[in-house]
Amino acid sequence: VIRFGSILKTNPNEFENILPYLKMLNAKAAYAMGRDLISKEFKDFISESLNQIKDRDDFEAFSGYFEAFMGYYKFYDEKGETL
Repeated sequence: VIRFGSILKTNPNEFENILPYLKMLNAKAAYAMGRDLISKEFKDFISESLNQIKDRDDFEAFSGYFEAFMGYYKFYDEKGETL
C-alpha cells in the first residue's frame, strides 16, 4: 500500500495502471491467511477495504487509514495485547 502511494505521489496519473495491482492484494491476503500468516479478520479487513477503492481519492483515504491501523497494530502487538 505504501509503495503504491509513493508511485502516485510522483506520478499522479498512474492510478488506472496501479488499480489491478491493488486488487491483487486480495489474493495475496487470502494466500497469507491460508499459510496462517494473518488472521481471517485481517484478511477480511483488507478485502473489504480494497473492494471499496474505485478512484484515487478512495485509495488516498484507505492509505491513510491503513497506515494508522498498522501503527496501532504494531503498538499493541509489541505490548502483547490483542486488538
